[in-house]
Amino acid sequence: MHQRSRTLWTSSAHLLAVAQRQGGLGFWSGDLAANEIYGTDGFYRSLGLGVRSLLSFSEWQSVVYASDLDIFLSMFALLRDGQSVCRDFRIVHPDRSVHWIRVDTDAIVGADGQLRRVVGVLLNIDRERELLLAAERENDRFRMLVKLTGDYVWTTDINGAIVELQAWQPLTGQPPEIQTSAGWTKMIHPDDRIRVTTEWKASFENGRPYNVRYRLQHADGLHRWVTVTGAPIFAESGNVREWIGLIRHDAPITTPNNTEKRDWAFTSAQVRGARAMLNWSVDTLSAASGVSVATILRFESEKTSLRDSSKLQLYNALEQAGIQFSSDGSSISLRPV
Repeated sequence: MHQRSRTLWTSSAHLLAVAQRQGGLGFWSGDLAANEIYGTDGFYRSLGLGVRSLLSFSEWQSVVYASDLDIFLSMFALLRDGQSVCRDFRIVHPDRSVHWIRVDTDAIVGADGQLRRVVGVLLNIDRERELLLAAERENDRFRMLVKLTGDYVWTTDINGAIVELQAWQPLTGQPPEIQTSAGWTKMIHPDDRIRVTTEWKASFENGRPYNVRYRLQHADGLHRWVTVTGAPIFAESGNVREWIGLIRHDAPITTPNNTEKRDWAFTSAQVRGARAMLNWSVDTLSAASGVSVATILRFESEKTSLRDSSKLQLYNALEQAGIQFSSDGSSISLRPV
């Protein structure tokens, strides 16, 4: 048994050669005091240098990418202090191509505390950096698209616990420590809360896409309609890895039943009737909706028509105050809020 073990390990040099032939792997050791670095063939090939028996510190430094020179120098400064270190940086081959390498080292310190030698592994990580860069590009594109649409991103872990609620505090005024778990549901309008949480639970438990519309309390205290969508992200195993989704403010001019229509019924008589039910003055409606007093008066007197955006502002303000509009816009009623 012992003879077989010795036979296997006598081929360690061959094993190292096979490992290095896979590309971008090399081993080295160095005497920093003597400015001498000894490497394997794979070490020199990874640096873009011809195979040799000896390399000086300055020769290695000469192939380091200029912007990464501080990383290289700091690595050897730590080694001289007897600290093991791992660093990623770029090097330049003779053909001027730039490559990423990872250098993982151990400092061998004697009983007297003095540095004896340094040993290390060098690994080409071009592929790893390419994948990382591609992921960063995709993430940047996604974030920019979200920014352009004005949406807000949310994510949860596999247990449904909130991981990210992008810009939630500026949007709702709710601090981060309350957002986690089910704290975010406190910002949902009370009349919508049970429906929203029930739909989320059903989607989460069945691993199916989530789509719900509800009124969300904003930082100014007003509730505004938002549409929230989400979907599970699956791992290769087929299990849900996380959930990701968007919060989107409803698009301008939608009817009470949420079907888009540019000429939906919203009349001056309804505005007058809604103000009477709420006992609101024109000034109060103007403050709640952001529509000027003069514009409201002209609309109520039927002397002018309203832009779609102004209609939506008035509609939302009245609805948030408790006014309910029938699905065809022909009648209104007051609901306690």
